[in-house]
Amino acid sequence: MGRALFVLLAMSALALAWPAADARAQCVAGHGDSAFSGDPSPPCRARPPAAPPIRIGVELQLGWAEHAAPLSEATSGIGLYADLALASWFGVGVRGAHRGMAGDGTSASGLGAFVVTAGPRFTLFTEPARHEAFRLGLDAGALLIVDGVGASGPMVEVSLERQAGNLFRGRGSPRPAHGTAIELGIALRYQQGLGAASDYRAFLVSTYMGFEVLSRLPEGAPPRRTRPKVEYILSASGAAGSSLGDLAGAGGLAQLGLGFPVGEWLVLELAADAMILAQPEADPSVVYSLLGGLRSPRWFPIFAEVLAGYSAVLGPQPRGLDSGPILDIVVGGQFPNAFGCGFGLTMGPVTRIGLGGGTSGWAFVGGQIGMRYDNLIRAAECGY
Repeated sequence: MGRALFVLLAMSALALAWPAADARAQCVAGHGDSAFSGDPSPPCRARPPAAPPIRIGVELQLGWAEHAAPLSEATSGIGLYADLALASWFGVGVRGAHRGMAGDGTSASGLGAFVVTAGPRFTLFTEPARHEAFRLGLDAGALLIVDGVGASGPMVEVSLERQAGNLFRGRGSPRPAHGTAIELGIALRYQQGLGAASDYRAFLVSTYMGFEVLSRLPEGAPPRRTRPKVEYILSASGAAGSSLGDLAGAGGLAQLGLGFPVGEWLVLELAADAMILAQPEADPSVVYSLLGGLRSPRWFPIFAEVLAGYSAVLGPQPRGLDSGPILDIVVGGQFPNAFGCGFGLTMGPVTRIGLGGGTSGWAFVGGQIGMRYDNLIRAAECGY
C-alpha cells in the first residue's frame, strides 16, 4: 500500500508540472491556425485557468470472482465513481461499489461486501469533440466484508475503459468549450486481493453512465456526416415502484443497456440491472438481473419493449424471493433527440413478472425514466 501511495503522489506531481503545456495544446486545438499567427497575445493566452474537470457517475458490474468456499463464482455489483482531471491525459479517481456473491441460499454463506479503491487515471481522447476516449486505471484499496463468509483486506485493481459522450456548452462559453459532458461507457476490471484477502480475485465487465462538469473540450475540424459502420444504442434508466407477492414493499431499479438496431422498426436489446427491495423489519435486499429481447419502433414517439432474462439474489436472501427467470414489459414514450446529438429521453410504466422457480408469484410494478444514445442520430445531427 505504501508503494502504491508513493506512485500515486509521483504521478500527480508529474501532471501538475505540465499545466502550461496542456493549456497551450488546448489553445492550439481551439483556435487552429490563429494560434500560430504571430500575435503576441492570442485570445486564449489571457484566459484565466479553469477549474479542473470532475467526472461523477454510476456503474453496474457483472463477472466472475473467487473468494472463500462455499461461494459461487458469479458476482455482480453497483457502484459510484468520481475522477478529477489534473491534465488532459492524467487524473486521479476514487470508486466504491457494493458487491454480492451467492452461497448455498442462506445469509451465512452468501457475501455482501464493499470495494473501495483509488488511483491514477490515464486518458487518451481518440475524438475529443465527441468525448470518445480510452482510459487506464491503476487502483489500490480495500475489500470490506459486511455480511457473509470471507476475510476483509487490501486489494489492487487494473481497469480499461472505453467511453463516448456529448458536451452541453454553457451560454457564452469561451473556446475551448466549457460546460457539462454526459458520458456512457464500458469497462473491463481485474481485481486481486492482498494480505488477509489474498484468495480474492475477480474479472468484471461493467457499464457506466456519468457526467463531467467544467469540461474543457477543444473545437476540432468541421463534423463529418457519415453513417456509422456499426449502429448501436446505449441506454441508462431508473425506476421506482412496488414489489408484489410475498415480498411486498417499495423498490427501486437501476438499469444499463446496449441495443443493436435492425432497420427503423426493431432493436435487439441487452440489459443488466440492480434492484433494491425493501423488506419489513429487515435490511433491504439487492437483486441483479441480465435480460435480452426486442424493442419497437426505433424512433416513433410511442414504443413497446419486451425483455426476458434471469434474476440472481447475491448476498442475504430476501423473504419470498430467490433466483429465477423473469419477464419485463415496458410501454411508454420516447424522444430520440431530446438533448441533441443523439441523446434522447424515454419514460413509461414497467412491469417485471417472475416466471417460475424462485421468482414464482413475484412481480414488480413501477415507473421508469431514462436516457438513450443513438449513434446514427449523432452522425446525422452533429457529424462524426
